[in-house]
Amino acid sequence: MQRSVLLLAIFFVAFTEGALPAVFAKAPSPRALAAKDRRIRTVVANQSGAVWVRRADGTIQKFPSADNDAARGAALSGAFALGTELRNSTVFVGPGVFLIPSPLRGWNGTKLWGSGKDATLIKLADGALGSSYFAFRTVESEDPRTGYRYCNNCELRDLTIDANRQNQLPGSFFGVGAALIGSQSTMSNVRCRNADGNTAQEVFCLSCGGGGGVGGTFNTGKVKNLLIENCEVDGVAPGFASIPVAITAIALNGGSAPSATVPGDGWAVNGRITGCSVHGVTAPSGLIGFQISWASRCIVENCSVYGNTGRYIAGFYSDTGSLQNLSVSHNQFSEVDAGARILCDSDSYHIGTLIFANDVRTQTVANGAGKAGIEYSGSHHTSGVRVLGNRIRLEAPIAGSICVGFADLNGAYILGNTID
Repeated sequence: MQRSVLLLAIFFVAFTEGALPAVFAKAPSPRALAAKDRRIRTVVANQSGAVWVRRADGTIQKFPSADNDAARGAALSGAFALGTELRNSTVFVGPGVFLIPSPLRGWNGTKLWGSGKDATLIKLADGALGSSYFAFRTVESEDPRTGYRYCNNCELRDLTIDANRQNQLPGSFFGVGAALIGSQSTMSNVRCRNADGNTAQEVFCLSCGGGGGVGGTFNTGKVKNLLIENCEVDGVAPGFASIPVAITAIALNGGSAPSATVPGDGWAVNGRITGCSVHGVTAPSGLIGFQISWASRCIVENCSVYGNTGRYIAGFYSDTGSLQNLSVSHNQFSEVDAGARILCDSDSYHIGTLIFANDVRTQTVANGAGKAGIEYSGSHHTSGVRVLGNRIRLEAPIAGSICVGFADLNGAYILGNTID
């Protein structure tokens, strides 16, 4: 009898206080959290400068809204100052310009959602980078001696990132948009502007997977289920680059080179780049629009590379690393030196590659190198390459130009391509 009275008293207090005590609390289900996120997103999208955090336990924390760029950026930085508390949490950002004083770092399960590519702008303040790399990055551990640990289930959606590289300090290494390092990574409706670098390393503007301009050993397994959709890279302008820097705009990378123990085992599995564009980029040392490396079962589709300037511009490119069942289809590569260029070293293999229904237009001004519509070369590990239904136009071809070129391949299949 006494126990029953005690339980009734506890439930009465919990009801009047609006919550059950911790001993009776139940973790919210993923479905309940998703429904809450949808409701929060609708509210935040109509509040200029809003910054809300939905924590893993379902509670909501609001940060002060402000009416100027720096104060809004301080609120956003305050949300990310929660650090590991952001695991499995979502950060919601309303319309406005958010001028952040330092890069943002997410953790396992962190999601950053804006209110629209043309509504939410996150911009690095002048001199913000120091020796950092990205405006936004998700990574669990950053010790290159022991290897980086991946962050899984991370998202970046509906916003523009301005790396503001041209106004960073000369000693800054990179000013890059975003890198999601881990499985189940999604970038959707994101724009990256004003990225550049200051070292001999390649700059990756938007990337998902295991790599993307970050050194270290990634010996923690494959990264799977990667998606970059409806994203764009534009307005990239040289900053304090002491030497010309190669720029890779959008990439899916496994981040682990083939070796004797895992010869070309493909470390980025089930990846897709779809509906993306790269334009308005100035790249003195060269530009790669889209790249997939160390991968299997990946696709680049319905994307475009146009209106860029540089010494060398490739629409799609892969160098070392194995590719299995890769598809490059329905892309438009305008004013490039190389449309689709896939090279394979002796330690890797490419199997079942399909290059289908692409429109390739090379540059009209010769830069001293031969033009290539589609170029493919590899080792004895490479087979099953299909080049079907592409349209290739070589403008002002010079010595060494090729429309479709192959070397060291087994079982290549070429059919129905149009050469202008």
